[in-house]
Amino acid sequence: NGGQLAAVRGGAPEGAGGCILAWRTAAVWLERTRFEGCRATGGGGGGAVYSMAGLVTAVDSTFEGNEAEGEGGAVAVRDECCGCAAAFRNCRFWRNRAGSGDGHGGGGALKLACQMHSHRGPAGANSGVYAVADSEFAYNTASGLGSSGGAVAVSGKHSASLTVERTLFYRNRALGRGETGGGAVHYQNAGSPGGVFRDVYFVENFAEGNGGAVRNNRGALDFADCVFSGNYASSWGQANAHSWEHGGVGGALVWDHSYDFEHNGGPLRFTDCVIENSTSDQSGALTVACAPQRYFTRLSFCQNKGTANSGMYRGTSFVGQAPCVPDPAQGRRCEYPRAPVCVLDTLTFGGDTWEGWPDNKRKTTGSTSPPTPPCTVTNTRWPDQNWAAACSLRCDGSNARCLPLFDDPSRGVTRPPPRTEAPAQAPTPAPAHAQRFTPVDGGSGRVCRGADASDNSPRHYRVSRAPSFELCLAQCEGEPACRGVEYSEAGRCEVWTRNIQATAPLDGYACFARAGSDGEGELDATTDTPPGTFTDAAGGAAGGHACRGAHEGDNAAEYFDVVNGVPSLDACKERCRKYSRCNGVEYSGQRCELWVRPGGIRATKSLKGFTCLTYQRPLALVVPVQRHVQRHSFLAPALFQARSAVRKVEL
Repeated sequence: NGGQLAAVRGGAPEGAGGCILAWRTAAVWLERTRFEGCRATGGGGGGAVYSMAGLVTAVDSTFEGNEAEGEGGAVAVRDECCGCAAAFRNCRFWRNRAGSGDGHGGGGALKLACQMHSHRGPAGANSGVYAVADSEFAYNTASGLGSSGGAVAVSGKHSASLTVERTLFYRNRALGRGETGGGAVHYQNAGSPGGVFRDVYFVENFAEGNGGAVRNNRGALDFADCVFSGNYASSWGQANAHSWEHGGVGGALVWDHSYDFEHNGGPLRFTDCVIENSTSDQSGALTVACAPQRYFTRLSFCQNKGTANSGMYRGTSFVGQAPCVPDPAQGRRCEYPRAPVCVLDTLTFGGDTWEGWPDNKRKTTGSTSPPTPPCTVTNTRWPDQNWAAACSLRCDGSNARCLPLFDDPSRGVTRPPPRTEAPAQAPTPAPAHAQRFTPVDGGSGRVCRGADASDNSPRHYRVSRAPSFELCLAQCEGEPACRGVEYSEAGRCEVWTRNIQATAPLDGYACFARAGSDGEGELDATTDTPPGTFTDAAGGAAGGHACRGAHEGDNAAEYFDVVNGVPSLDACKERCRKYSRCNGVEYSGQRCELWVRPGGIRATKSLKGFTCLTYQRPLALVVPVQRHVQRHSFLAPALFQARSAVRKVEL
C-alpha cells in the first residue's frame, strides 16, 4: 500500500474474528497494519483476528482497543485442522480485552491454543511454535469467571513453545477469580520445551487470582535477564484464607506442574533475574508447588511482601541446597529461608517482609533482630536491617544483576552507583514550575497516596521515566487530568490523576500536588483549542445518561481520566478539546470524566444527573509513515504517542 499504514476499524460480527476470520488453511500475514475497535460478539474469540488454521504472522503492527466476548481480545490462534504457528515482531497490544461478555476470556491480547498437530499442514515442523519479539503489551485485560492471562494465554498439549524476547508487559490484568491468574501470562497444560523468556520486563501487572505476572499450570519455564517489578496477586472472597482457590498466591509468579495431576511438567529456571516490589495477599513473590526441578542462578529478591506467609519464596524442594526449611509443626511445606541458608549461587534476598512464621522471623522491614549469622549478599555480609544497602549492592558486585525499573544498561543507560550515605533530598520545582506545584507534607522524602497512607492503587497514576524532576513536572502539565507527581531519584515519574490526599515516608522520593488539584479553581491550560463536535451519546433520549464502553456494564477505570472541581459542562468540554486523547466526556456535579477509550463511547446507562457526550475532532486520513521508532523506551503510557496517520478502512 505504498508504505502507508493500513487501519482496520470497527468490525463487530456475530461470532469469532471481529475484523478478520481466517478459515481453515488460510494463513494471515500482517505488516504495518493497525486494528482498532474491532469486536467479536456472541461469545466469539479473536477481537481483531481469529485464525482457524492457527497461522498468523504480524510485523510492525498495532492492536488497540479490540474486544472479544470469548478468548483473545486482539488475536486468537486456535487450530482446527492442520497444526499452528504464530509470530509477532515489533507489535503493540494496547487496551485490548477478552471476556467482555459473561464468558471466559483467556488472553486479554493473545490466545494461543494448539490442540491438534500435523507436520503435513502449512505449519510443518514448526507446528505449535509461537514467538514474540520487540513488542509491548500494556493495559490489556482478561475478564470473566475463570479468565487468565491478562495479556497472553497459552494452552493445548501441542503448543510446544512460546519464546518471548525484548518485550514489556505493563499493567495487564487477569480478573478471573479463583485458582487461575497470570496478570500478564498464563501458560496452561502446554507441551515442551515450554515458555522461554529473554530480556523481558513484567511491570505492575495484576491478577485477581494467582500469579501477579505469570501463572503456570504444567510446562517448563525458563527466564533469563528478566525483571519482575511491582506485580500483585490479589485474593478474593475470603481474603487470606490460606487456600489457592481464593487467589492471592505468588505476587510475581506461581509455578505448578500438576495441572493434569501427573507431575510431568518441565523444570523452572531463573538466570540473572530480579523479583522486586511484588505483593501477594497470601504467600510468596515466587510460589512453587509440586516439587519441580528448580535451577536458580543469580536470582535477586528485594522489597517483596506477602501478607499471610513468606514474602519472598514459597516452595517444596530445590535442586541443590534448599533455600527454605519446612516447618512440620505448622503443617506448612516451606515458608521461610532460615539463616544461615541465605545464598545459593549468589541468590540474594533483601527488604522482604515475612509474616506468619512462629519464630526466627522478621515481621516488618527494618527489624533490629537480625538472623545469626547475617545473610550474605553477593559476597558481602550485611546486617539484617540494612536492606537499602543490600538492594543497592546489586549494582556493584561482579556477579550481581541490577536493572532498576525502566533502566537497562545494555541499551546505553548508565547505572547509578550504589549509595553509601543517606540519600539526598529530592529536588524542588524550578521557578518556572514553582507557582504551579506545591509540596505535599513537605514534599521531599514522601511518596504520594490517595485517600490515606495505604491507598496506592495503580488506577491513581501512570508511570513513565523522566531523566529529571523538571521533565516529570512537565509531563503533568501536559495532561489536563494530572493532579500531581511523585518522582524518584532513579528517574521514575508517577503522574497522578487522582487528588493526592495523603503521603507515606520514603527516602529518595518527592510528592508534589498541582495547584488547584484540590477541586478549587481551574488548572492552567496551555494548548490551543482544536475544532470538533460534541454529540449526545444517548441519541437525545430523555433523562440523564452516564457513559459506557462496549455495553451498559462496561465501565472500566482505564477508559477515562477524572478531573474534580470542574464548575460546568462547558468547562468539562473545553478540557476535552485540549486533551489530545479525549473522545468524549461524562459530567455530573463538578466531576468531569475525560474518556480516552480507544473504541470510544459505544453505550450509555440511564442515570439521573449525568450527561454523556461523544467528541469528534477532524482527522487527516493519510500522512507519511514514521519509519524510525525508538524501541524499548518503556514509557508505557506513551507507547502510541508518535502515531502514524492511517488509511482508513471502515467495516
